[in-house]
Amino acid sequence: MTGTTGYKCDFCEKVFKLRRLYALRWHRETEHEGILYHCPLCEYNSKSPLRLQHHHQAKHEGMVYLCDKCQYKTRYKRNLNSHMKNFHSGLPPIKPEKKTHVCDVCGKLGTNKFHMKCLTKQE
Repeated sequence: MTGTTGYKCDFCEKVFKLRRLYALRWHRETEHEGILYHCPLCEYNSKSPLRLQHHHQAKHEGMVYLCDKCQYKTRYKRNLNSHMKNFHSGLPPIKPEKKTHVCDVCGKLGTNKFHMKCLTKQE
């Protein structure tokens, strides 16, 4: 514990609020002790038992979330929530800003740093 501010992880500098002792325990188990939750039906592993449950429902039980306003369907509730916000909230969809990167070798501009590898040979 770090005074009245919270609980500090014994392995790193991360600090958790006083009422979040369970979060410190979960952090220690997943980040430092390597505890994983394994799907018994496939090779999927997760740090979170809730994510494992969602995986099982989506991949092995065939659970599907349907939009009640259009034909959209998805295996994950978070995707349906995002769809509802982006397409049925009455507001225009939020588009992320494109970041521009400059190639260090040839100076060409691009929106994806991974694809900005210059194909020209340096002599």
